[in-house]
Amino acid sequence: MNKKIITGCLIVFFILMLVAGIVAENIYYDSLPEVIIGSASNEHLQALYPARASIIYERQKYPLYIDWDFTSITPLQKNGASIEEGMPIYSVKKTEVELMKNRLELIAFDLKAQNDELLNENMPSERINLRRKINQMEIEELENEIAALKVLFENDGIIYSPHEGIITFFVAGDTPVRSGKEIAVIEKDTGMRFLNWQMPAEEGHLFGVGNAIETTLISSEMAWYGTLEDKEETHTLYIGNIEYFPQTRIYDFTAEIRDTILLNMKDGAQTTIYCRYISEKSYDNVIPTGAIVFESETRGFVFALGSRQRIYGQEYFVTPYAVEIINSLEDKTAITSILGDQEIVLASDKPLAADKAVKIAGGGQ
Repeated sequence: MNKKIITGCLIVFFILMLVAGIVAENIYYDSLPEVIIGSASNEHLQALYPARASIIYERQKYPLYIDWDFTSITPLQKNGASIEEGMPIYSVKKTEVELMKNRLELIAFDLKAQNDELLNENMPSERINLRRKINQMEIEELENEIAALKVLFENDGIIYSPHEGIITFFVAGDTPVRSGKEIAVIEKDTGMRFLNWQMPAEEGHLFGVGNAIETTLISSEMAWYGTLEDKEETHTLYIGNIEYFPQTRIYDFTAEIRDTILLNMKDGAQTTIYCRYISEKSYDNVIPTGAIVFESETRGFVFALGSRQRIYGQEYFVTPYAVEIINSLEDKTAITSILGDQEIVLASDKPLAADKAVKIAGGGQ
C-alpha cells in the first residue's frame, strides 16, 4: 500500500515538474525578442522625395517705349488687362504732336538749305561732301520721325499696341514722359509650361539635367476644375534646368511640362510632388537600413541568425556581423560585406546582443 502511494506521489511529482518545465519554457520563449529575418538582395537604391512645386507659364515680355517727350500721357487700358495687337493703349495731346512735328520739319528744312549752301562754299570738296552726307543722314532720320508723328497726329494722338498679351506694367496717367522711357510691358503666353520646385542640398545633389523624374502629383482638383476634391496623378518629367544657391544650400529645379492634364493647370497653381530617384547602378548587398547598428557613417554591424540545440528543441540566436556602408537612401542601404544567403535580422521588437536567443516572427523558436 505504501509502495503504491510512493509511486503515485513520484508520478505526480514528475508530472508537476514536467508541467513546470513547460510553463517555464513558455515564459522563457515569450520573453525572447521577436525578430523578422531576411537576406541581402541585389537591387537599385531608390528614394522618394517630397517637394512643394508651382506651375509656371512661360511668357514673352514686350516692353513698349515712348519715342518723344510729352507733358502727359493718358492710359486707355488698365494694368493686368488683356490686349490685342492694334488696340489703343495710350493717348497724348494732339497739339503737342503737331508742335513736335513742326519743329522737326523746320530742322529738316534748315539742314536741306545748309546742304544747298555748301555747294557754294570755298572749302575742300572732300569736307563739303562729308558734311552734306552727315546732313543727309540726319534729314532721313528726321523725316522718319516726322512721318511717325504725322501718323500719330492723324490718329488723334492715340498710341496702339504692337503686341497682344497681358499688360503687366503701366505708367500712371497724367504723367510726364521723356523719349526712351518704358511706358508699358506686355507679356504674351508662349504656351510653354514648367514645373518648378526646390530641394535641400542633401537630396538635390542626386538629380541632374536630363534626368527622368517620376513625379506623383497630389493636388486639389481646384487647379483644374474649381472643385475641392483631391486628385493623384503620376507623370514623367525631365529636368531642364538646375540652379544651386550655396548660401541656403538649396537646389532649384525646372522641368518642362508636356502632359495634357498638367498643361491645363492654372499659372501659379501649387501642388505637392514626390520625386523618385533610382540609382544608376545596382548593388549586390542591399538590406533595410533599420537592420544595421551604425558605429559610424561608413561602418556598422548586423545580427546574423544562427541555431543551436536545447533540451526542449532547436533555438535561434544572433551573432554580430561587421559590415561597411557603400551607400544609403531612405530605408535601404548597400553594404560591402558579402553575406550570401545568410539570414539576418531585419527588425526586432527588443534590443539585441551577441549570442542572444530570439524567436522568429510567424513561427519557430
